[in-house]
Amino acid sequence: LLQGVVLAQGESAQCSFTENVTGTAGDVLTDIITATASDSLSRTAQATASASVTIIDVPASLQVGKRATPTTVVEPGDEVTFDILVVNSSQADAIVIESLVDDVHGDLLAQELCPAPTKLLPGRDPYFCSFTAFVSGAAGYVENNTVVAIGRDEDDNAVEGRSQASVTVIAEKPSISAEKTVNPKIIETFDEPLTFTFTVTNTSRANAVTISSLSDSAFGDLDGQGDCTVPQTLQPGESYSCTLVTTLRGANGSVHVNQLVATGSSEDGAPVAASDVAAVLFLVAEGIPSLGRWGIGLMVLLLGYLGFVRIRNG
Repeated sequence: LLQGVVLAQGESAQCSFTENVTGTAGDVLTDIITATASDSLSRTAQATASASVTIIDVPASLQVGKRATPTTVVEPGDEVTFDILVVNSSQADAIVIESLVDDVHGDLLAQELCPAPTKLLPGRDPYFCSFTAFVSGAAGYVENNTVVAIGRDEDDNAVEGRSQASVTVIAEKPSISAEKTVNPKIIETFDEPLTFTFTVTNTSRANAVTISSLSDSAFGDLDGQGDCTVPQTLQPGESYSCTLVTTLRGANGSVHVNQLVATGSSEDGAPVAASDVAAVLFLVAEGIPSLGRWGIGLMVLLLGYLGFVRIRNG
């Protein structure tokens, strides 16, 4: 660039140029320039100068994302799917993942909950993992779990990234079911004893419930009748049954239908209720001819329908 430039005594000239300098961290590249000149008597002179450039390390980096699906579960808990994404966000270095640990669910690689990761290139081919775990606790509990990914870059430096996901345990809506059966379902003599069985089940997953009332549309308050007593406290999945033996009267060919209603509350004070019905068909001997074969058949069908219908109020 300065070739052919004439310099008087004491004068100077300069130029500049740009080149790419490449290498690995720690490399020092020294550039030497030599200037050769001649005067009017064809005498030559030379001078040299150097400049050095040091390549420094650009720290490698990992970006980690974690997502929980769903973010809420009903007490006492449920399965949750956790998705993990690891991206090499470095400018230059490839990174090999050596460890992937969740502070709640443990070493994800050792447990084979996540596949062994490969080398991650800068800005390309992110690593993805999905695993399922049971999250449990009482209503209001929040599980905050953090996953930490640790790897090494091409300069053997440790690189770390982390991300957190949260799952909240929410209160369950308590529920019960009621069932009422009668045996026999057909009365052929008015003095025939009938056995009514009443069953209440706590269908909640977590809450205990206390049954405070058992009432029947025909027999009234069942507390103290037969072997029925209330209150009854039921744990999740537990049932209470009692029986009442009695007699009924009705017109020949008629169907007697009565309803059981069970009410109570959960340990959190939430009300619960459920009901069911049972039916009895009166077919005393003197009433059969008046019904006819088809009438009897229809009554039996109706009885069967009523005997197996369940009405539940959660």
